[in-house]
Amino acid sequence: MERKKFNRMVWRTRVRLVSNAVGALLLFYLLYVLYLSLSQIFFDTPERNDTFIRSVITAVELYGNGVKVEKTGLPNVEVTPLLTQKATLKLYRDIGGWQVITGEVRAEQPLFGELTYSVGDTGAYLNSDSDMQGAFILPSSIMSEQTTPPDQQRKEEGIEQLGEWMTEM
Repeated sequence: MERKKFNRMVWRTRVRLVSNAVGALLLFYLLYVLYLSLSQIFFDTPERNDTFIRSVITAVELYGNGVKVEKTGLPNVEVTPLLTQKATLKLYRDIGGWQVITGEVRAEQPLFGELTYSVGDTGAYLNSDSDMQGAFILPSSIMSEQTTPPDQQRKEEGIEQLGEWMTEM
C-alpha cells in the first residue's frame, strides 16, 4: 500500500515538473511572438524603410564606379528579430544605351549601428577573367594584343561594322 502511494506521489511530481516546463516554454514562446509583433509594428514603417533605402542608394552610387541601384517599386526591407534592417537591391550599369543588371547590393543596418553593404557582381559586362569570356560583342582582333597586317585590316573592318551597328540602334 505504501509502495503505491509512493509511486503515485513520484508520478504526480513528474507530471507537475513536465507541465511546469511546458508552461514555461509556452510562456517564453508567447513573449517571443509578442516581441516580434511589436518590433515589426514599430520598426517596419515606411519612413524608416525609405530612410534606410535612401541611405543604401546614396552610399552605393556615391562610392560605386558608374553603377546605379534599383529605384523602381517598393524594395523588400526585412527587420530581423535582433532589430537589424536588411535589403537586397539590383545593381545596374550603363552598357551602351542599355541599363544592364550587373549584380546586387546586400545592405544591413542594426538599430543603433552603422550601415554596411556588400556588392556582389555577377561577372557579366565587367571584362574580368571569368567564365564570361567575350561578354562584349567585339571582334577578337581588338581583344588580342598581337596584331599583324591582315589582322589590322580585319580590326578596322570590325570597328566600322560595330560603329554602323551602334548607329542603327
